[in-house]
Amino acid sequence: MCQWLKDHEVELVAMESTGIYWKSIYATLEKAQILAYVVNARHVKNVPGRKTDVSDSQWLAALARVGLLRPQFYPDKGFAGIADNQPSADEDQCDTVC
Repeated sequence: MCQWLKDHEVELVAMESTGIYWKSIYATLEKAQILAYVVNARHVKNVPGRKTDVSDSQWLAALARVGLLRPQFYPDKGFAGIADNQPSADEDQCDTVC
């Protein structure tokens, strides 16, 4: 993926933060030194009628081209794993309730 992006001179990759699925892609892009924006879907609400993944990706690309995307905060590598190692609310409840 990264080589293809470099071959096509892609300068910015924009993606919505959906669950945890973006994390491995973001890490791969970061390692390859490709600028990646993870954006909040609520901040890039689509116009009515655009409901597919393809049209959503085209909309993100259009916003990126004109500089209308703002990346979410993503901690650097030193802090990135801290939140992942914290117990979830379900785990906390299980420990106290079970």
